[in-house]
Amino acid sequence: MLTLGLIVLIFGAWDVLATRRGHWYFNPEGIAGAWFLNLPVEEWLFFIVIPFCCLFTWEVVNFYKNKLK
Repeated sequence: MLTLGLIVLIFGAWDVLATRRGHWYFNPEGIAGAWFLNLPVEEWLFFIVIPFCCLFTWEVVNFYKNKLK
């Protein structure tokens, strides 16, 4: 949980700063419309779901790798 929190904190802050400075933006036609700290909710969920999937996959592979030995 700490790992996911750090990812959201670091990359979320980076994304908020970059959008405020105008480095990139989010097309309103491609998002649901809910925003938090100048970022769409989908962006915040991306920072949670993708790292979780990576960590989950890593743990599953290690579990079965050790089971096959």
